[in-house]
Amino acid sequence: MLGVELDPIPKGTKHLLGMVENSHRQDDEYFLEIHAERCENKVEFLRKAERWQDTWNFFRPSFGIGMNGKTLFLLYF
Repeated sequence: MLGVELDPIPKGTKHLLGMVENSHRQDDEYFLEIHAERCENKVEFLRKAERWQDTWNFFRPSFGIGMNGKTLFLLYF
C-alpha cells in the first residue's frame, strides 16, 4: 500500500525482535493511541505521523545504552 518492503529477522538474532517489538510498542503508546482517532482522513494522519517521526528521530533525546541524551539523528550523522 505505501511501497514498503518487509524483511524477516534473521535466525539467531532474537535480540533484534525485541528491538522491533519495543519500537512498535512506543509507536502505539506515543502516537497511535493519541492521534489515530483524531485524524479526519488519511492525508491528515500521514502528515501528523511524519511530524511525529521527525520529532522522535531529530529532537527527542534518548537515554538508552550508548545514547547519552543524543537524538537518533545525531547518533548516526
